[in-house]
Order: sequence, then C-alpha cells, then structure tokens
Amino acid sequence: MRRSASKLGDQARRAADALPDQVRAELRQSALRLSAVRTPKDVVKVVEAEVGRLSQVVVPVLAAHPLPVTTRRSASMLAGSSAALAAAFAELDELAIVVTDGVAAPTATAAASGLVIAFVVEVWATVSLRVHQIRAAGREVDEPTLALEVTAAILGTDVLFVRQLAGRAASALGKRMTKRWAAALVPGAGIAVDGWAATRSVRAVIALPLDGHPPARP
Repeated sequence: MRRSASKLGDQARRAADALPDQVRAELRQSALRLSAVRTPKDVVKVVEAEVGRLSQVVVPVLAAHPLPVTTRRSASMLAGSSAALAAAFAELDELAIVVTDGVAAPTATAAASGLVIAFVVEVWATVSLRVHQIRAAGREVDEPTLALEVTAAILGTDVLFVRQLAGRAASALGKRMTKRWAAALVPGAGIAVDGWAATRSVRAVIALPLDGHPPARP
C-alpha cells in the first residue's frame, strides 16, 4: 500500500518542489509550529489550525502562479496524486498513533508536516483550474472570491454558506481535512477515499458560477 501511494504521489512531489517561494516560506512556518508540539492531541489541533490558515493565505499566491492544468481531468489527476501522497503520510505508524490518541512518536510531526504540504498541492491544483476557467471566460480573478470558492469546494458547500461561517470557515476546513486523513488510515481503502474526496473538490470548484469575478478590462 505504501509503495502504491508513493508511486501515485510522485506527481504531487514534483509540484511541491515547484511551489512559489512565498508559499514555501509559509510552509516553513507551519513546520516550525508543528515541531514545537509535544502531545498527540496538540499535533492534530496544530495541523487543523495550519490547514485553515494556509487555505486563506496561499490562495492569492497560488492564483498568481497557476499550474498548466486547464482541464478537469488534469487537475483531478494532480489533486488525486496529492491525496495519495497525503494517504501515504497518514498510513505511517507515527501518525496513526497521533490520530488514535496514543503516545506521539518523534517523527509524528514530520509526518504531519507532509500532510500539510500535500494539502497545499491539492489546493494549487484546484486554484489553477479555476483561474484558467475564469480567464477563459473573459473575466479577471477576484482573489477574495476565489479563496471563498476553494473553501466551499473542499467543504462541499456553496460560497454563501462559507460567507456565513465568516471566521469559522478556516477552522471548519481544517477539521474536514483531518477527518479525511483519518479515513485514509483504513487499510486498503485510504488512498481511494482520500483521492475521491480530492477530485470532488476539483469538480465542485468549476461548477460554481463565475459572476463573482468581474469582466476583464479591455
């Protein structure tokens, strides 16, 4: 299973290596916060908090550096590859201990950092496809709206509901992702479950209306 997840995650690893410098700096901050954690429950809490934080701060940067994924299929493949990479991290014994409230192993925070990176790559795939869709429709990207759309797609809801959540949206997204990764611990099913959830986000974001993005100026 781990060999399969590693193979499927190769594309996501390459994308992670290509992340913009500003995003990599944010990920280093996440890694520092995770490295300071000492208890299992706190690892999960910090992962949730960092996923929520990153979902808000990296979208504008990723939108300015879209990947060349212009079809739902290509974006879904990258998102699914990222999910496979996350599943590989989640299947590590160390992270399994964390999720089940056992005793945290020394490398648990390293595995958790890997989950956060995989999440950002998944967001990049989703953001990139949406940016290309918006531009192809003759519109300009409205960054605040795009951030709401990405959150809505991952949560499986609409932009209106995300607006109503206000400051709670990031927390809700963090909790959603840790639940997904916990499901990835199911032997044999984890990669499929997480991969399906990731590609669902891609399908959801391109189904959203485009009227939140203004027409491009001549």
